[in-house]
Amino acid sequence: MISNEQYDYLRAHPTFERLTRDSFDQLAKHIRFRKIPKGQIFFYAEDPRDYLFVLYKGYARIEQYDETDSFTYLDYIRQGGAFPFGDMFQDKPYHYTAIAITDLEYFIVPMVLFETLSKINPSQMAYICQKLSKVLRFQELRLR
Repeated sequence: MISNEQYDYLRAHPTFERLTRDSFDQLAKHIRFRKIPKGQIFFYAEDPRDYLFVLYKGYARIEQYDETDSFTYLDYIRQGGAFPFGDMFQDKPYHYTAIAITDLEYFIVPMVLFETLSKINPSQMAYICQKLSKVLRFQELRLR
């Protein structure tokens, strides 16, 4: 269960602001708040992709290694960030590991319910497409 203050924070968050009040209320019943210390892993690559994470306080690092451990992908999620948006609407596992690099407070949002409520809301679907486009544009710039 989340507090009224946390409800208001999430309701105004860009990831959820396009959901109708009824849809968000349905989702909010299942959102959980967690705290973990610096250095703790909160999911591994290949774990079932059950949750969308929203960082309330702190920073996280996501990392992925190739089969030979020769190449590493690192990225950081800042306070207020929501992730993962990759593989949205697919039953695929997480493709990277996420680690708290500071003491972290975050929300876990059931991915299946979030996806279900998003599919029936054209404005929400447009937001997800725009979010994925921004992520793709940023990654293309990094590759250059």
